[in-house]
Amino acid sequence: MKKLASSRRAASDPSDRLTEVLSSGRDARARIRLLRAVEDVSPIVAKRALKRLAEVGGPDEAKRLRELLFALDLAVIPACVQTLIALGEEDKSRGEAVRELSSSLNDVRLKAALVLREVANPSSAGALRAALRDPLANVRRVALEALARLPDDGKNLAAALELTGDEDETVRAALVRAVVALAANPGPTLACFLEDPAAVVRLALARNTASLSVGAISLLLEDGNYDVRSQTLWSLVEEPRPELADAIVARLEDNHWAVRRAACRALGAAGTESAFRPLLCRLVDSSSIVREAALRALREIFEDDLPLLLRSAALTEREPGLRRRIVYAIGKTARGDLAGLVEPFAADSDADVRLAVVRVLTDRPQTNRNGILKELAKDDDLAVRQAARFLLGVPGD
Repeated sequence: MKKLASSRRAASDPSDRLTEVLSSGRDARARIRLLRAVEDVSPIVAKRALKRLAEVGGPDEAKRLRELLFALDLAVIPACVQTLIALGEEDKSRGEAVRELSSSLNDVRLKAALVLREVANPSSAGALRAALRDPLANVRRVALEALARLPDDGKNLAAALELTGDEDETVRAALVRAVVALAANPGPTLACFLEDPAAVVRLALARNTASLSVGAISLLLEDGNYDVRSQTLWSLVEEPRPELADAIVARLEDNHWAVRRAACRALGAAGTESAFRPLLCRLVDSSSIVREAALRALREIFEDDLPLLLRSAALTEREPGLRRRIVYAIGKTARGDLAGLVEPFAADSDADVRLAVVRVLTDRPQTNRNGILKELAKDDDLAVRQAARFLLGVPGD
């Protein structure tokens, strides 16, 4: 029993087999070992073997890979196709895949669709359009993904749109991506998916905000699923839309921290100066991740002007908790006279704010801080007094 358990562990640990693949040479024996490794139970080992075969393989190895192609694990198929392409076997592989799309075996049809997706040859378009009617949802999905990699010949998009009401949500999500890739103006076509009951479909929309109207994006920002709202905002980080500033600012009050963080980042990416106060208020967010994102956004928008803007805001801020956070923010962003920027807050009515002044000065010994610290060393609050005296190197109470 112990021997059996040991052998199972050895089979599950691909380290030695991976090492053998990585150290393989170019001779015939090495190529034989690599072909065996292509059938390894570990996809990692198999993919590395295929990558090596792309470098050292020849006609014999290419022939054997074509024989193995539809027997390999699904996870290995894309890597195998890329190796076959590198070995000059693209046309033969494509032809075999087109034939296998008519197989009675579900997994073979799926593998055939994967092959055609990787080859991405326009001559496969007809077979892929036919595969959109396959009874297996995964085949339809991969066929859509394959068509999305081809130029639209006037037929591909029309065939794809027949799946608008497909019962499988992953197929509808793939259709969203296909429309983005194939349609000259995808926005109007995509609008029908805004109310799709499946979050995965709306997520596909959220990842493609560049193709959507302002109104459509606004709806996604109010979606009931926080992943959809968050993804929409991250897409706006990559493709800023300044005209959506108000809708993004509203997400700073979202009930999920991930959405609030993404909203901060989107405002920073768009350089939305009007968001100064809303972002400032996020410095007291319950999530430290959101607080950091808010400060990052403020830095991105206001750059070197930020410390003075923060100082002005703190001087008129009534909420002590926010004043304290602003002092810390000044400490993180000021490059010059930090002591001068925080000096007014050494006399703040709130002890936590005065303690914040001491703490931001702790990391800046080169500043002209001793005058401020001497005053704070006489503070009525024990914590403030002790912290200031510690920095000055004088005995505590």
